[in-house]
Amino acid sequence: REMRKKYQFTYIGSRPKDLEYKNTKFVDPLSGKALGDELRRHHIYITASRGDPGPMHPIEAILSGLPILYINSGSLPELCKGYGLEFNLENLPQKLEEMRERYSEFKAANAHYPNTTQRMGKDYLDLFKELTAQRTPAGAARAAARRIPWARGRSGGSRRRAGAGRRARRRGRAGRRRARA
Repeated sequence: REMRKKYQFTYIGSRPKDLEYKNTKFVDPLSGKALGDELRRHHIYITASRGDPGPMHPIEAILSGLPILYINSGSLPELCKGYGLEFNLENLPQKLEEMRERYSEFKAANAHYPNTTQRMGKDYLDLFKELTAQRTPAGAARAAARRIPWARGRSGGSRRRAGAGRRARRRGRAGRRRARA
């Protein structure tokens, strides 16, 4: 009961029509500036996403200035450690209280969050350049041929097309052999 007096929970996103929670405000799905504006109207962000290998939602929350409560699952610890607190269902009330006590510490840390759009974009571009530089000429030729619709039967298209091409070439060789004999 005391928790209900201290906290209000806002859920942003799609939800089943018959789902109702006490002490919860529901906001329809948002994106872009509208999502950032709504996030900044709040004090902390809680996520219990499980097994998510590269979620954007905690990054959006932290970059909007919200300290975060997160579970130990997927890449959440890697993305969130130092910018909020890890929690589980058993210790959520204690972690909420700890977040209240350390709020200014996490709020200040979030101003220096490294996973910005610019940095992540640059990292992906650098990785793409590195991977393309490591490609072999033969691999590059195969990849280029896959992009040419009329060359797909020769290198890399579907198995059926490639198989049909091989059969046609074999018939052609057999026909040439007969003609020579």
